[in-house]
Amino acid sequence: MEEIWKPIPGWKGYEVSNKGRVKSIDREIKPKTKKSYICKGKILKACLNSQGYPTVNLCNLPKRRTYKIHELVALAFMGVRPENKQVNHYDDNKLNNCVTNLYFGTHQNNVDDAILNQKTNTRIFSDEKIFEIRELYIVEKKKQIEIAKLFNTSCDVIHNIVKFKSYKHIE
Repeated sequence: MEEIWKPIPGWKGYEVSNKGRVKSIDREIKPKTKKSYICKGKILKACLNSQGYPTVNLCNLPKRRTYKIHELVALAFMGVRPENKQVNHYDDNKLNNCVTNLYFGTHQNNVDDAILNQKTNTRIFSDEKIFEIRELYIVEKKKQIEIAKLFNTSCDVIHNIVKFKSYKHIE
């Protein structure tokens, strides 16, 4: 499948592809006190949120927002989400954000898909990874942001793990 890029509605300077990648595009920056310059566009690095969805941060000052990538793909390629619908994955793989794997459906559709695909465990880390994360924080005194970068996830996810707010059953 050829990769096709489309602008993200409401976010000047960003595009999303039918394969689920997000990029900033080349743009001119005009600071008030300095000479203007060109900022080169790049593919944005995705991070996993606490539910295991890849997310990216978009910024058009003063506006900033974190988006799930599958929602951006759907917005650009499928249009505005209908009321009382959500963006679902046909294969229940949260990392597969190709437009051909997405559809607008209900929460119940998503639950039915999970049962059909025998995927009801939504944990994003194994027990071993939880031990490793807590050891890095408690024993090695690593900062939560450093651990988040190591595991390609958000600081919120790491905070909840090291403070035993999530994965409470693992000590």
